[in-house]
Amino acid sequence: MADMDKKIAYVAMLDIVGFSKLTNEFQVKKVFALENIIRQSPTFQGTNSNSLCVKTTGDGAILCFFDDMEAPLKICMEIQKKIVEHNASNAEDNKIFIRMGINIGQVSVRRDLAGNVDIIGNAVNKAERLMSFGVTSHILASREFHDLVAILNDSYSQLFHYVGEFPDKHGIKHAVYNVYGQNVGNATVPVPKTAADEKKTEQPAVAPPKPVPPVEKKNPYQTKGKITALDSFIGRQEEVRRIFTLLPMQEAKSIAIMGERKIGNSSLLYYITHPDVRKHYLARSENYIFSFVECPERANFSLEEFFFSVYQNIDKPYNNTQGITPTYDGFRKLLSGFDRMGKCFVMVIDGIDNLARNESFDMYFFDLLRFVDQNYNIVQIVSTHSNLKTLIAAKEYPEKPYSGMFELISLGHFTTTEVKDVISRSVKFGGPSFEQHIQFIIDLAGYHPYLLQLACGMLFEALVNNPTVPLNAEGLQQKFMNDVRPLFQFYWDSMDIDERSIIADLVEGRRNARMNILSMKELARKGFIIDIEKSPKVFSNSFKEFVIKSAQQRFQSSMSTFKEDFLKR
Repeated sequence: MADMDKKIAYVAMLDIVGFSKLTNEFQVKKVFALENIIRQSPTFQGTNSNSLCVKTTGDGAILCFFDDMEAPLKICMEIQKKIVEHNASNAEDNKIFIRMGINIGQVSVRRDLAGNVDIIGNAVNKAERLMSFGVTSHILASREFHDLVAILNDSYSQLFHYVGEFPDKHGIKHAVYNVYGQNVGNATVPVPKTAADEKKTEQPAVAPPKPVPPVEKKNPYQTKGKITALDSFIGRQEEVRRIFTLLPMQEAKSIAIMGERKIGNSSLLYYITHPDVRKHYLARSENYIFSFVECPERANFSLEEFFFSVYQNIDKPYNNTQGITPTYDGFRKLLSGFDRMGKCFVMVIDGIDNLARNESFDMYFFDLLRFVDQNYNIVQIVSTHSNLKTLIAAKEYPEKPYSGMFELISLGHFTTTEVKDVISRSVKFGGPSFEQHIQFIIDLAGYHPYLLQLACGMLFEALVNNPTVPLNAEGLQQKFMNDVRPLFQFYWDSMDIDERSIIADLVEGRRNARMNILSMKELARKGFIIDIEKSPKVFSNSFKEFVIKSAQQRFQSSMSTFKEDFLKR
């Protein structure tokens, strides 16, 4: 649709209820599903592009019709019907719940600096206010819309139910009609929000004092998922400085963060995208636009979903990607827009190895990423658990390797200083001192970031919950081993035969000339062995115990098989 001056529009606005509480992955999936539902609705399909203007809002959409006054009501009912069908065939986590507001009035449609459609005007503002009064499945209409549409036929008039005048946060009252009937809307009477109610959700100038639970009861160690709170992120400052040193270079190379599973790849990538961190390290952070994309392991993650995730997670206010398709061409169009604005786009991809294993992402995809790296103002920062060159060897052109454009940063185990920071975190947050238990922690976890958090977290709980009882070290060790056994098994399974032989020899206290020095260096890089130059050994006693018990179990299993075969003879 071409740019236009002020014009009368029939507006439908909708958003996903509880959107802000969803994880990033579910936000992307639900917005993607909702947009497909809107796109496939009969009213959307049957409306000429010159008679419809659409703007996505991050958690929903604004639909402005210019020729059909009934269209907002019809499309709301169609969308609601499709959502009921969607929810009936999906698990609870994938269900979508929306609310809607419909209105009529004047709008202006313009193009922003990136060439995207923007819709502004009182008609949109009021539709948003009406929508905000609702909860799941509400369709709330203005008096202006009711007066124009309800009289068109009896079936429409029976749907509109006047519920009163509701004040918005500015004290302005809006006449509200609840639209519901058989299989339409939500008959529950919406609750008006007063100005005082709205202010309760705003950040006060001086926050009133709140009762704070005893800090010693709050475990300061995080062991599930990536770390998203700045004050919970520990260490890696050298790696962070190196990343931000590379970004402002005239010929900045893209960056690959490589580290073993549970070593902190995701946490580091999320940390560097935080606005406060970027402002601290970048002299002119406003010249950079970031997008953080998580690539799931699931095989049906599609190319379209990837691009949609990139668009959805672009820094505000630059994430208005209306009219930009989740395709190769759309992606290049997006980058061209940022280039015209003089911005550097930093695309942070967490788990690119999942894309390398996904059949939907072929050599054309990786060649596109290489092409845009050379032709647009873009820096790619990716995380991987494996060597990128080996990982995508079959998916890149040998003469134009995607893997060759990266500056590699390896994530290993923590330094001594970083370990001290982890251990002292208990006292820092008002908990017990771990001073007399330091060797116990190191025996369990070594300098492994995740294992340190896990060991310290378990120790914290034990000391806080039983302050007068001597520490049951054996019980705590057993609990720790139960939790880490799957991870240790994954580490062991990912090693080649030379690496396993070296680990087994070191566990048995042997070091001989047959140890492959290249394999030893690789194990040291990954953090599985330490003190490689002087007296190499495995990184923790708990991993040593795992290797010994695994060997015993394999021996017992092989003996049982041998006996069974012998008795059958």
